[in-house]
Amino acid sequence: IDSLTFATLGPDVSFGRYPDGSDDLQEFCAVTPTGPNDPDNTCFNEPDPTPAVYVNEWLASNDGVVLDEFGDADDMVELYNDEDFAVDLGGRYLTDDLSDPTKWQIPAGVTIPAKGHLVFWCDEELAQGPLHADIKLSAGGEAVGLFDRADNQFAEIDAVIFGAQTTDVSEGRSPDGSECIETLPAPSPGSPNPAGKADMNADGVRNIDDIDLFVTLFLGSDLAADLNGDGALNIDDIDAFVTAFLEGCP
Repeated sequence: IDSLTFATLGPDVSFGRYPDGSDDLQEFCAVTPTGPNDPDNTCFNEPDPTPAVYVNEWLASNDGVVLDEFGDADDMVELYNDEDFAVDLGGRYLTDDLSDPTKWQIPAGVTIPAKGHLVFWCDEELAQGPLHADIKLSAGGEAVGLFDRADNQFAEIDAVIFGAQTTDVSEGRSPDGSECIETLPAPSPGSPNPAGKADMNADGVRNIDDIDLFVTLFLGSDLAADLNGDGALNIDDIDAFVTAFLEGCP
């Protein structure tokens, strides 16, 4: 009844007739199964750079360890802005399904300050305000993604995939914005994450104060200095501290 021939196609590119049913064939970056073919080719262009905003901490099983402003024990996602300027998040998207990047649009007027944090409560209770997202997190593991506006082709700003979670225990980047993903000592929505195991005072940075505290704990036979978790204090803990202090990721 009908046929066509096409060459090798790139990922996420379809091929067909435009207008529908015509003899003119072309590639489409706007893939429209069951809908009219769309000749818009702007998505073949590379998106513009996105701001350095990170999915920084998440709590997917909250039994009361932190509460929102209404006293509800909701799941939460914290973003961190590593830019030296505030970033307007309005019109951008937060999702728990990376195959559906536009699942929830952040309301207009929501901004995150320079080097600051912003917490979204994942409770599907939009009437409670612009920081209450129309998504929920799965304690069994899933993903969280932040995506740009349509005018930047819904480019991915940041995303994480996480496994099964423990009740009242959060995970996040350690330190803020880094590639190191750690189980955090305690949920800290809106505050800096510890800078790895060597951040002994959990202030979000590694400095001389952490060295002083580690030495004090080690010499005082305090197992808080047992960084390798073997139940004893020895040279291995010193090695673990130095490695974590210099490299960041334990």
